[in-house]
Amino acid sequence: MNNLVSQKSGFSLIASNFEEAMKIAKMLADSKLVPTQYQGHPEDILIACSWGESLGLKPLPALNAIAVVNGRPQLFGDALKALIMKHGTIEEHWDNENGIWTMIAHRKGYPDVTWSYGYNDAIAAGHVSYNPQSNTFGLGARKSDAWAKYTKRMCQLKCRNFVIRDAFPDVIQGIDIEGSDDDVMEPTPEVQTEAVTEVPAIEVQKATEAELMEQMSNVTDVSETIEVTV
Repeated sequence: MNNLVSQKSGFSLIASNFEEAMKIAKMLADSKLVPTQYQGHPEDILIACSWGESLGLKPLPALNAIAVVNGRPQLFGDALKALIMKHGTIEEHWDNENGIWTMIAHRKGYPDVTWSYGYNDAIAAGHVSYNPQSNTFGLGARKSDAWAKYTKRMCQLKCRNFVIRDAFPDVIQGIDIEGSDDDVMEPTPEVQTEAVTEVPAIEVQKATEAELMEQMSNVTDVSETIEVTV
């Protein structure tokens, strides 16, 4: 009886060495099926796939989940939620009356982590401005259209950002996550001031002495104006 050997066939983009990885990266860079920012940039694909590997993502999901924002790789979208769901859950609650998101991260073996973020926090951080007369939000000091148009959604992302950082730091491996690109305020431009012309010190001194001499010439003899009682 012949021995039948069952062989499992499949297709994978996992490389066994750097040369293979670079070859795959160049092939993907020539494809129209990868995000535009990766087309023609095999070196970026290689780095994104390396980030994905450290996060537990395969190459193609990594390219769809990792984008470069302000020159730094950032993890966003459903991939982030999928990674978190492997290790725990996040309970989200919206307080419509006070305009606040509250989120509690539950993770087995770890204490719960709670974060809240709402409209007042967004205003204080300069993400949006608020007009009490019309009860509307506008551009804040950071000049972000997304915050002005989708304030509730952006508050949700910011709150989720904070709770994930505190509860799942080992999962995200230090990579930026959605909503973290505006954590750092842009540097405030230097204030331009006009030069002030100061009066030379020697001229001030002369004017003061002239005034004193004029005052002294009008003073009556001190000995004649003071009575001494014995």
